Amino acid sequence: MAEEAKSEGLRTRRKTEDLEASQQDFEDQRRQNRELLDTMKAYQQDLQRLEAENLALREAEAVREASIDKEMERQALSAGHINHRQKIQHIIDLKKHNDSLRDDLAKAKRKMAQMQIASRGEYMSTVLAPSGRLSSSSGGVDSARGARDITPMATRRDITPTSARRPALVASFVNGAVRDRRSSWGGPGNSLPIESSSSQPFAEVLSVEEAMRRCSIKERALERVSADYQHLMSLIDRVALSEGDAASGAASNEGASAMLGRLRELALADRERAAALKAASALKGPQAEEAATTPNLEML
Repeated sequence: MAEEAKSEGLRTRRKTEDLEASQQDFEDQRRQNRELLDTMKAYQQDLQRLEAENLALREAEAVREASIDKEMERQALSAGHINHRQKIQHIIDLKKHNDSLRDDLAKAKRKMAQMQIASRGEYMSTVLAPSGRLSSSSGGVDSARGARDITPMATRRDITPTSARRPALVASFVNGAVRDRRSSWGGPGNSLPIESSSSQPFAEVLSVEEAMRRCSIKERALERVSADYQHLMSLIDRVALSEGDAASGAASNEGASAMLGRLRELALADRERAAALKAASALKGPQAEEAATTPNLEML
């Protein structure tokens, strides 16, 4: 009876621990979802701004094309006053040149659309997909990302146990735990006899369900850590791209080493900016520094 009561108490305590771990897991998941939602909102606002800029550029392009057409017509009219044949030939040449320019413009538009789609898909997959679940679809994502991938998921070691490997891992874990416990009971330096597993108390033997439960908890924690890491890397990539110009985009396409170099440049620039502000405040004098550091009460 005492052993049954002890076993029942252990079961109740295990269930309580499972409930507390599940609640903590849910809270961490909610926190991660809120952060991802904030990032997605920021990306959506950035996308809307880029779409507005693209629309303005298209309107400016249409105006520019109209002015070019008017200029070409004016040149054709001025050339037509000299010779009728020269006018016809000049118009033909201008039409050919205009057609070639339109073809080049159409190719550039298609290329720009493809780059925008590839960049948009890259950020979506990087932010939303945990690294532990990307091993099956890493080929399509890596082909779209190209050399710009900072942390290629296809080359990383799959550290999440799959359903096929889980029984073997659990069995090895359980056998090792029982073997270690038996060796501690009946080792060379211990006079206690080795007892069978059937006669051991309920708390002394680690069940397969307990090991699988622990594996499931570790898997969820690993997925959260992987998602947070990918979230952080996407934000760092975004900052490095937004702070620079064409050089930052080229550095991002070259790989992780170039991205780290770009981040070091940004850190040094920030430090130099802070040193310059400190030197300027020192030159202005303590009064100017005090006025600069004192908050404006009217604004408050």
